[in-house]
Amino acid sequence: MENIYNVLKVLYIVVVIVFTILVGSYVTEKSGLSGIMGAQNLADKGIKKMTKQEIIITWATRLAILFFIISFLLFILSSNLFKNF
Repeated sequence: MENIYNVLKVLYIVVVIVFTILVGSYVTEKSGLSGIMGAQNLADKGIKKMTKQEIIITWATRLAILFFIISFLLFILSSNLFKNF
């Protein structure tokens, strides 16, 4: 039980770090600080690809759901661990 709790804590920290990086990437992309020339080149060729912004949004959504699930599991496991003591 304690091993599962420790693994979930580490996973939680990793998810938070990656989520923070994705949010930073989204803000950078949204402000127009990166990818201006790349977007123009794709528009000139008429290629419809997922933009960086769409990719960031989809992964951030998945990570937010994972973050919620891990938070809930950590809450349940921590309450069970403290009941044992």
